[in-house]
Amino acid sequence: MIYENNGFATKLGYGHYKGAYTNKDGKAKAAQIAKIESYYDKDNLFVGVGAQYAKGYESANKYLAHFTDDFNTYKGVDITKDSGKEEAVKVVDAAVTVGYTFGNLTPQLSYAHGWAAKGVNSGEKLVDKFDQVVVGAKYKFSKRTSMLAHAGYMKLGSKTRLTPDHTGSVEQKAVSFGLAHKF
Repeated sequence: MIYENNGFATKLGYGHYKGAYTNKDGKAKAAQIAKIESYYDKDNLFVGVGAQYAKGYESANKYLAHFTDDFNTYKGVDITKDSGKEEAVKVVDAAVTVGYTFGNLTPQLSYAHGWAAKGVNSGEKLVDKFDQVVVGAKYKFSKRTSMLAHAGYMKLGSKTRLTPDHTGSVEQKAVSFGLAHKF
């Protein structure tokens, strides 16, 4: 569902997936995802916020893989193949982005936070909280051509279960550049 009015917009979404995981008693349970995004984009100012809740949609291994970007080993062990992290998880994430256009330049700052992912059956913290910051800018050469540049940093908390015997944090840093042309 989408609502738009005078620079404001809000999007709502919900997903219900039957038989996605099993509870402690072996019964099939439905996964749920609820999401809201809202933003203001008018008069050179952009402010956006979003939040998401998911229960039972994916295992802790799959959730952790989103953060590792194919660097999935710790001391030679694949951290996304831990049998103790096959349990489905509950996760809550939120983000905010702000940007302002000065002539042809639009700098932006985004911050995201995710609370610890806990097993739906055990309640055990399987993937610790995360924080992410992205700083970027877009420069318009013309109506149709822009250059983009972004730098990002993400860190998972130190209580993330990497292997059955080890916990630790995961850090990622990235830089991207791009050129966009609309035909």
